Amino acid sequence: MSVGIQKHWEGLRLFQFKKHLELQIPMGPSFNCWLGKNGSGKTNALDALYYLCMTKSYFHFTDQYTPTQGKEECSVKAWGHQGEQPFEILLTLRRPGKKQIEINGKAIEKLSGHIGWQPIVVIAPQDSILITEGSEERRKWWDAAISQTQTAYLQWLIQYNHLLLQRNAYLKNNARSFIDPESLLLYDEMMAPLSVQIGEARKQFLNDFIPLFQDIYAHVTGQAESVNLVWESDVYTEDILPIWKAKMEKDRLAERTTSGLHKDDLLFELNHMPIKKMGSQGQQKSFLIALKLAQMIYTQQNTQSNVILLLDDIQDKLDGHRLKNLLSWLKKNLKGQVVITDTDTSRIPELLREIEIDPTCHIFES
Repeated sequence: MSVGIQKHWEGLRLFQFKKHLELQIPMGPSFNCWLGKNGSGKTNALDALYYLCMTKSYFHFTDQYTPTQGKEECSVKAWGHQGEQPFEILLTLRRPGKKQIEINGKAIEKLSGHIGWQPIVVIAPQDSILITEGSEERRKWWDAAISQTQTAYLQWLIQYNHLLLQRNAYLKNNARSFIDPESLLLYDEMMAPLSVQIGEARKQFLNDFIPLFQDIYAHVTGQAESVNLVWESDVYTEDILPIWKAKMEKDRLAERTTSGLHKDDLLFELNHMPIKKMGSQGQQKSFLIALKLAQMIYTQQNTQSNVILLLDDIQDKLDGHRLKNLLSWLKKNLKGQVVITDTDTSRIPELLREIEIDPTCHIFES
């Protein structure tokens, strides 16, 4: 898909958002440095930008603690231009969880329909859970990466998960009585075509993504190590209906649906071995950085919008030489804007000026 009219974000305003009672930040057209001591609210501001693009927090599972402590509501507003046309986007959040997004004064009817309006990729210390935690975390990343490039995929996923919740509720409510095969079949026949569509989209994503990821990993590390993402699924290559029928008794005992694409996993491999077990801390960090950079490039290539890249405390992952190489690579390859946080107010701006980039900097006061 060819790249269309690009969005250029020019400013961000936070009101009663986490630790910021009120804060306004200018945004430059390419590299932005948000600088300040630990606890000054840099990551909170990054999360505000992520909220505007993805309708939720990157760092927390709930909106409960998003308004400043003691406040009942918060808002985030940003503005800029798409081509010659100005845009303004506003997110408001009220306890106990009412959320709304407006673009140029018009409310978005379904928040899920907003995903992909502005693709965004984050590299943060919390990304380590993709390696250390279970399959759910990797599936979330996988699904989000596809959803930002395929609107239909997110809708399939929402429908599948809604039916899955209903199927699981039926199993739980009838676990000690009688499971009617015909009742389960009603759910299964609605979920099966969605399963096929989701599986095909995941397959196509990996076919396109893995070579890109492998190339970027080699560039980031300068090593000849082999890396791969291996899709582990017990259902994708088979007709799901007979599988669900055969697992009915197991599902009844478990009180949930034990097979399906909701159980898929992505195995992260280094030299054909699990990186969780065999990779050093440095190799794991490089793996995750390459994974996210590949997501950025994949998204640029498959959408009509540029990408916002958020780098939170990236200096903790890379030494000075590798960090400079990364910034040089981004200068050549990023079609969008990047925001970098750091506790040192001069380190990253100086590195950027060495490669002839004049960053837009904002200093966060403690």
